Amino acid sequence: MKALLEEAIKSGANALSTDAYAPAYWADTNEIIELSKIVAKYGDLYTTHLRSFGFDEAIEIGEKAKIPVEVAHYNGKGVKEARARGINVTYNAYPCTAGSSFLGQIIPFWLYEGGVDCILERIKHDDTREKIRKDPKIRVQYVDKQQSARGSYETSSVAC
Repeated sequence: MKALLEEAIKSGANALSTDAYAPAYWADTNEIIELSKIVAKYGDLYTTHLRSFGFDEAIEIGEKAKIPVEVAHYNGKGVKEARARGINVTYNAYPCTAGSSFLGQIIPFWLYEGGVDCILERIKHDDTREKIRKDPKIRVQYVDKQQSARGSYETSSVAC
C-alpha cells in the first residue's frame, strides 16, 4: 500500500483522504498514520471526512505523521486547542443543518457480508428492511456525534 501511495504522489496526487464509508472505515489508525508519513515526505496533506473515531483520531494522525490535516464538514470544536499544540489543522464547515449521504454510511456492517450484490439482494426482502429499521447498532456512534450539533438522533430518518 505504501508503494502504491508513493507512486500516486509522484504521479500528481497531493493528499491522502479517508472518510466514514466502507472500506475506509475498517482501516486501522496506525495504518493511516504510516500512510500519512509517506504523503508528509512530499509536503502534502491528510484530509478526512471524519471516521467514527472522530476529530481526536484526525489530530493523532496529523501529530504522529507530522502532516497538515484538513477536516471536511466540521464544526471546529478542538481546532484552536490542536493548533496551540502545534498541529497544522484546517476545516471546512457545512453551512446548514440538513444533509445527505450514502446509505452505506449508516447501514449495519452485517449487511455488507458478501459484497454489494448480497446487500442488494438482502434489502429486497421486507424482513431485512425491518431488521435494519430496528437495529440499534446502525452506526449510532457516528450518527450521534454528527447529530449533537443538529438535534437528536430521533430527528434523523432513514428510508428503507
